[in-house]
Amino acid sequence: MEKISISKVVEFRKLKDGPKSTFVNNLKKVKPKVNLLDESPSSGGNYWTTSLSTISRACKENNHFLIQDKINDLIGRHGTAKAKISKEMYLRNIELLHNVENLEFGSFFPESDVIYHKKPWDKSVFNTSGISIQVIPHHVFSYKENNTFKIGAIWFIAKRGGYSKEEIGLFSEALYQYLNLNYSKEFQISTELCSTFDVSSLEHIHYKMLEDKLIPKILESTLESLKSMW
Repeated sequence: MEKISISKVVEFRKLKDGPKSTFVNNLKKVKPKVNLLDESPSSGGNYWTTSLSTISRACKENNHFLIQDKINDLIGRHGTAKAKISKEMYLRNIELLHNVENLEFGSFFPESDVIYHKKPWDKSVFNTSGISIQVIPHHVFSYKENNTFKIGAIWFIAKRGGYSKEEIGLFSEALYQYLNLNYSKEFQISTELCSTFDVSSLEHIHYKMLEDKLIPKILESTLESLKSMW
């Protein structure tokens, strides 16, 4: 079974049984490489790369001017683009960036200094419930608190119309598993700073909300359902 992105897991969960079977059969097929503009706005894939990568960089550098610079850049690209699909993609990425022009990045990090960790590609894929999923957070960081070394991560996601709180929680649940698998031997996982931020809806869900049962855990049950149809 090939790796499955969390956005695809969310997409599967929203379908009824008949469409789910079709969806799983399509996952089994070998897919050709796609062009950036071939990604749909609902896929959670490359369509939003331009805006999400800019937000990631602005967050790390705590520099909102990077967002405004990218907005201006995309406005220029939108003006010169010929294809309607290109114009639409640029416009939606511009709208996404406008959402976070005044976002306080501090809520994603501790008050103490952080050390950013590399995110090797081979660490991004792991098996859970018999299915290989891929988790690609934008930042993984460690810090020291009360003589304890802790690890956290932030994952920016986007979809037209936004994800539901449960769906964002699914991303955070997968992110926690990623940190637990790759970093828990060296660090204590900060559940409050293991979080996912939906740039579309501005919803911010961290794993502690799932621990406290404010958001239900749905990753395992969804993967079990997917596996049963494979």
